[in-house]
Amino acid sequence: AARSLILAARNRGARVIFASSQTAREDAPTAYGRTKWLVEREVLASDGLVVRLGQVYGGAEGGLFGFMVSIVRKSLVLPAFLPGPLIQPIHVDDCTRALVTLAESRNATSRVYSLGAVVPCTFTKFLRSASTHWVRKRRFFIPVPVLLIQFMLWLLGSRLGKKFGTGRLTSLFGLHVMETASDLAETGLELRPLSAGMHRSG
Repeated sequence: AARSLILAARNRGARVIFASSQTAREDAPTAYGRTKWLVEREVLASDGLVVRLGQVYGGAEGGLFGFMVSIVRKSLVLPAFLPGPLIQPIHVDDCTRALVTLAESRNATSRVYSLGAVVPCTFTKFLRSASTHWVRKRRFFIPVPVLLIQFMLWLLGSRLGKKFGTGRLTSLFGLHVMETASDLAETGLELRPLSAGMHRSG
């Protein structure tokens, strides 16, 4: 599908901007991350742009953000993983502004752009912010060792893991921190802080 889209864009003289993910890498622990990486290679080979995004949040409750909000809304107790996985949030409006800026730029070079918070925050801090500002409900966090979760995922195996949707946890634990400061500067983007962006108004 990606190759067909790239070919169609080339025939129209258009450039592809691929919204990728922080999980994308050749040795990603999930098929999702490896597939993102493979599509990145195709896009770059066609002189397109790749934008690796941190955790997109805000706006409509869709995608992974919507999934996390639904868990925060339904659960009185949430996990505080130890050690805390680091994520790099970016508000959906900031994300959109960056993509439009790159689309309109005549000087954007074909490469990978990494966009997300310069200073990562823990996954626990993200969930706590969602409960305080978005859901506006008090939630309790209990420490959960990552090694214990990884052992349980190993016991489940790949077949049961797919059934229970454990790939998201595997991706979370395998995230690599991105260097985003220079790419944010190139796009002229100053990200709003999580404490502001997590309010419903953004």
